[in-house]
Amino acid sequence: MNNLATRLYWHDAYLRNFEAAVSDLTTVNGQPAVALSASAFYPTGGGQPCDTGLLNGVAVTDVIADDGVVWHLLETPGGRRGAWADHLAAAF
Repeated sequence: MNNLATRLYWHDAYLRNFEAAVSDLTTVNGQPAVALSASAFYPTGGGQPCDTGLLNGVAVTDVIADDGVVWHLLETPGGRRGAWADHLAAAF
């Protein structure tokens, strides 16, 4: 499965809402994390703090880029992939 996200912030740095498909679900340092087909959340890096906000009402506490995959770390414990909608509407 291709987990590489379209980085929407490269096209519109002020984008506040978007829809994307969930491409993967995992844990990072014990925290649930999702990869999306597209993201407007800028990841932490180079001294720049990441964007934070909500994915379907769940707080995004950190955003990391790892080998082209943008992981959105979530505040509340996630469940199995089936516990998440196939498409997420995000607002931050």
